[in-house]
Amino acid sequence: MKYIAFIYKDPEDSGYTAVVPDLSGCMSEGGTFEEACAMIQEAAELWLEGERFPPSRTFEQLTSDVRQELMIPEGALTYIVDVKQDKNVRVNVVMSAEVLKAADEQAALRFGGNRSAYLQELVRSDTHSA
Repeated sequence: MKYIAFIYKDPEDSGYTAVVPDLSGCMSEGGTFEEACAMIQEAAELWLEGERFPPSRTFEQLTSDVRQELMIPEGALTYIVDVKQDKNVRVNVVMSAEVLKAADEQAALRFGGNRSAYLQELVRSDTHSA
């Protein structure tokens, strides 16, 4: 299911804020635009974990009144959050601090800091699954 996210520069600091209006309270922040995109993707996936997927509105349905109500600035950029309906499952994983640090460095480089996305990509490439 695809949802529209709005991403804008936070006037109070140097970071970016991302909001998905169709997922009440779903928001995240990132130090860069790319990081905000990765973080809002993860936030939406977590928001929807174990939940029914609410309908998504079109850009036209997210009128300026809706954006104003949510305090989304005029110049906000849109980003499409694509959440797979294949449910994510939360797991606890134990690994050494050294391995975790290396994984986080690669996640930051390749997935805007999204550790889960990085680990999933490793498993997919290792098992050749889609």
